[in-house]
Amino acid sequence: MKRRRKLVAIAITVFAVFCIFLGYYFHFGMIGPGLPDSINGWYFPQPTGYDNNGTRMFIGTGSEHYGMTGSVNQTCPPLFPALARDCIQARYDRFYPNNSRMAGQYMVVSWYFADADDYANAEQDLCNFLNRSGNVSDTSLDLRPELQRLSAVSTDRTRYMFTSVPVTQYASDATSGFFISYKKPLLRDRQDYIIMYYGVLNDSDIRPHAPFLTTLMVQGGFPQNQTTISRLLE
Repeated sequence: MKRRRKLVAIAITVFAVFCIFLGYYFHFGMIGPGLPDSINGWYFPQPTGYDNNGTRMFIGTGSEHYGMTGSVNQTCPPLFPALARDCIQARYDRFYPNNSRMAGQYMVVSWYFADADDYANAEQDLCNFLNRSGNVSDTSLDLRPELQRLSAVSTDRTRYMFTSVPVTQYASDATSGFFISYKKPLLRDRQDYIIMYYGVLNDSDIRPHAPFLTTLMVQGGFPQNQTTISRLLE
């Protein structure tokens, strides 16, 4: 009888440890144990290729080459209100096959929030600013051309659940581009909120630049729970 009780106790202990392991794996294993306080930069387009006179290039770009000029800047751009302390930005350029720069300079900005109220207030401030300083509208971007292009040179960026993404389109003389908002992209019990901006500088016509901005979006990747921000403009 004592041996049976001992075996039962061992079995219960092993089962409990197994359940804890499963919970740990499915809660953290898919994204790594121990998440940092800030996940800002996780969905930022980072170069993977060679250095081209201070511009770090991306791999597998076909006849058109592009890269990040300089490095990621840990500050918010003066073009927009100071929405968050945790803010990063970077500049990007496109090149012809002979390595001469194409017209237009591009930027990607990421604002991170770890509090729902801070995020809501920042989103409202941003929307009010955009509505006063330029033209704002909701739209969606088709990712299929860029995914098909990348699939011809690499398999790393073709595993996407999405073929289109909702965005807030913004146009002004200083910059034009697309905003995407991510709410709790990793876990429901984590207060993670991110606002991303992909834009061109000093051009109010976004149409010729939209395909390249889509390229930058795909290079950075897309988490779940995407949404526009202009719903607060009403």
